[in-house]
Formats: sequence, structure tokens, C-alpha cells
Amino acid sequence: MNHRHLLIIVVWATSSVVSPLSLVGCERSDPSPEAALPIQQGSLTQGEHYLSLGQLEEAGQHATALEKSAPDDWRTHDLAARVHLGHAVTAERDGRMEAITPLMRAAAASYQKAIVCDGRIAGLWRNAADAAWLAGDRADAVA
Repeated sequence: MNHRHLLIIVVWATSSVVSPLSLVGCERSDPSPEAALPIQQGSLTQGEHYLSLGQLEEAGQHATALEKSAPDDWRTHDLAARVHLGHAVTAERDGRMEAITPLMRAAAASYQKAIVCDGRIAGLWRNAADAAWLAGDRADAVA
């Protein structure tokens, strides 16, 4: 059985820096038992909810809590990465171009942590490369 975990990010139509990100879903054909721990799931679900509403600060608080309570779960780092990407979109929209590169690097680093947790998820590799590329880290993007 395949479980699809969708990566959700709002990309503004006028965005020129972040729009090229083609964030794909992450498929996992063999979910591990730890993926459904209730404590993690509650915070993860809430973080996803806030992210879907564009409430990045609240989503980030849940991602930070998960980084402490569930550092070995790839979904923790995936959520953190998507929060960073959301902040990058907001920074571009607000004309704070100097903030985009550090945010994209933070997203790439979070995706790398997710890959360490579970390297079988192709979407994480793609998203890590896209974020690194947009941060200007070309060598990391193709490595």
C-alpha cells in the first residue's frame, strides 16, 4: 500500500524567485511504525493545518516542538523546510530580497535532515536540490 504525503506550499503567482520550485509529493511504500506515534501526530497535524492557512509562525512553533520531540521522523524536518519556504515567499512578496537566500538554505538543510531520517523518499531529494539551487548553492543542488 502506498501512502502519499503531499508537500504543500503557497507560491504567489507573481513570485519570480520561489515560483520555479516544483515541490512534489513524497511517496512511501513501507511506512515505519514510528510514523504514527500519537504525540508526534497531534503536533504534526496542527503544524500542517497552520501551514495550510498560511500561519507560518504557528506552523513554525509546531515544527520546532517536533524537532525536539521527534528528531528522527522525516516529517518533522519536511514541515520545518516548508515553513522556511513559506517565509521565503513572504520575504519576496514584501521586497526583502536579502532574506530569501538564508531561508532557502535553511529549507535545504531541513530537507537534508529529512533525507537522513528516510532517504527512500524521492520528493525530499528533489526539494532539497531545488531549495539549494534557489539559494545559489549549485554544488549542493547537484550532489
